[in-house]
Amino acid sequence: GGVAAFQWGAAESGRVSAFDASTLDPADAEKWLDRPRPPPSHAVRGTNTETEEERARRLGAAGVRDQATGKLARRAITGKFQKYTLGEIIPITHDVTLLRFLLPSDDDVFSLRPCSTLQAFAKLGQTAMDEVMRFYTPVTVNGTKGYFDVIVKRKQNGVMTGVLTGLHVGDTMMFRSVAFKLTYEANRWDSVGMIAGGTGFTPMLQVINHGLRDGAVDRQGRPDKTKLSLLYCNRTERHILLRGLFDRLQKEYPDRFKMRYSIDAPINPETWNGYTGYITEEMVRETMPPPSRDGKSVILVCGPDQLLYHAAGVPLSVGHTLSSGKRLQPTAPDLTNLSDIGGVLGKMGYEASQVYKF
Repeated sequence: GGVAAFQWGAAESGRVSAFDASTLDPADAEKWLDRPRPPPSHAVRGTNTETEEERARRLGAAGVRDQATGKLARRAITGKFQKYTLGEIIPITHDVTLLRFLLPSDDDVFSLRPCSTLQAFAKLGQTAMDEVMRFYTPVTVNGTKGYFDVIVKRKQNGVMTGVLTGLHVGDTMMFRSVAFKLTYEANRWDSVGMIAGGTGFTPMLQVINHGLRDGAVDRQGRPDKTKLSLLYCNRTERHILLRGLFDRLQKEYPDRFKMRYSIDAPINPETWNGYTGYITEEMVRETMPPPSRDGKSVILVCGPDQLLYHAAGVPLSVGHTLSSGKRLQPTAPDLTNLSDIGGVLGKMGYEASQVYKF
C-alpha cells in the first residue's frame, strides 16, 4: 500500500498542503529532524499577542535564557498535562509516522533531561476507565525552538496509536513530561551500551544526542567522554529507522560511538553486513560493555515486548501492561525494572544494577 501524504499548515489560510512521501527511505528520515521546515505559522498555532512583561510573569521560574538572544524562553513541557497542537505529519513507512507538535510559542525551547519521556493522554469517554495514556520519547534535540517530534508506530488494536495516527494538522494532544529513575549525566559511566528494537530506539537517541551533540559537561565542567554503543534490531534492512543519522554520528564520533545492526532476515543477503537473527551472547559480547559490578558501565534496553523478554527476561505480561496504553502507566514508568535480569543478559551474568529497561 502507499504511504499517506506529508502534511503541514499553509501559511495564511490554515489550509493543508501535501507532499508525496511514498518514496521516503526510512533510513533517510533524519532529514526531517536535522533540516526541519519552519513550524507552521499562527494560522495553525494561533496568534500570540503577549507582551514581553506578560511573558516573563507567566514563565516565572520555568523560564530559561536563550543563549543567542538573552531573552527569556520557556522550557515548555512540564510535569502537568498540557495541550499541544499538531503542526506536521511526516510518514516514514506504511505504519510509522513522525508527528511534529508545536510548542505554545516559536520562542519556546524544547528541553528534556535524559532520561525523560513524554506521556500522551486521551480521554475517550466520561469515566476514568476511558482514559488512555502512553509514553513516547521525542527524537528532538534539546535547544530546538518551537516544536518537538515523536515517532509513532501504528499497532493493530492499539488504542493510543489509533488516536495519534488519526489526528489532523491543527488538532491538539495532551502531553506531560515524566522522568525515569535513571538519569544520564556526562562521565557518570565510562561506557553505556544500548539494545533497541523498532521504535524503541527513541530513548537511546535521547542519550546519544545529549552525550554527543548537546555539549554535555560533568559537574566539574569537563566535556563528556562516555563511550556509547547501540545494537539496533529490526525485521529487515528496510525497517531500520534513521539509519542515515546513526551511521553519520558513528563517522563523526568514531572514538565515542559504535553502531551495529541486527535484522531477522535480510532482503539482500549478498549486501547485508550486519548481524542476522535474534540477539545472541556473541552479539552482546561484541557490542556491549562486559558484566561488571564496578558501576562504570550500564546497558539500556528498549523495544517490543518480545525483545525485552528475550534480551533481559522482562515478563511478557509486564511488557504488555506498558505497551497497551492502560491507565496503569502514570505510576509505573519503571515497571519493567521490578523483575530480575533474565534472558540473554541474565545468562551472561549481568545484574540488575547494570541493566536498565525502558
